[in-house]
Amino acid sequence: MISDDAKVREQMDDAGGTRRTDACRSGQVKLGLITDPDLPEQVARHLADELPEHLGDDREWTVEVDVDPVTAGEHSTRDILRATADRLRERDWDYAITLTDLPVRVNRRPVVADANLDGRVAVVSLPALGGTQPYRRSRQVVLQLVDELTGRDGGADHRYGLDSKLTEAVAPIRRTSEQGSDDGEVDVRYTATRSRGRLRLLSGMVRTNQPWRLVFGLRNALAAAVATSAFGLSSSTIWQIGDMLGAWRQVFAALGSVVILVGWLIAAHGLWEKRRRTAHGTGSRCCSTTSRRWRR
Repeated sequence: MISDDAKVREQMDDAGGTRRTDACRSGQVKLGLITDPDLPEQVARHLADELPEHLGDDREWTVEVDVDPVTAGEHSTRDILRATADRLRERDWDYAITLTDLPVRVNRRPVVADANLDGRVAVVSLPALGGTQPYRRSRQVVLQLVDELTGRDGGADHRYGLDSKLTEAVAPIRRTSEQGSDDGEVDVRYTATRSRGRLRLLSGMVRTNQPWRLVFGLRNALAAAVATSAFGLSSSTIWQIGDMLGAWRQVFAALGSVVILVGWLIAAHGLWEKRRRTAHGTGSRCCSTTSRRWRR
């Protein structure tokens, strides 16, 4: 027996689907890009300018960017897809894609993108695209997902450069159909390989973290270090001590100081994440390796 609330939601979904179908037929299509702040937002705004030209068909495409940390507290693309579907209904979009800096792995394979065809929503994990050329690679994946969601003829075969010789050699991306699986939220999944894909995932996480911003946060300490180094270079006593220590002792002292400094940064700012055991792992070990978010 169906409750009154369920009937109302079903009627609203049917009405919304009718309006979207009419809009698509009239040549107006709205694509929503939901992003996390920082790098995903930069990528999304870049795509908002480029996608209408690349999507060029008989319809008029409008790309809207919604900056919202939808992945906060989420640990799988399944949960993100649900949140994306809710936002799609709220904003009355025809299709919605979330760009997240959350690294996701399934069966030890980095997940590049997941799509729910019936819900007309998808999610892209930017770290899985690597640390270089995030704009070009994200455009390729988003165009591929739009083909999947819209059901274009041969959409799954276009690939938009995802199967180029360089990509196949460095970190190939594979498409799998998840329809009929226990997880009803994901219909199509794009994953990278285990070994090479993991290296690309780590490089993408480092790019997402933007560790060079830490330099500006430690500018006072760096200034003191440079001043101390300048004094040491001008002091004959320091040179005599260095000559007495020998090469190996100097190497061990340098490595020890680096290890101590890195350990202090991780411990003082809580950058190490404990490993979580979930059905759809997000790779806490990788997060800890790259210190996923620098906390101020």
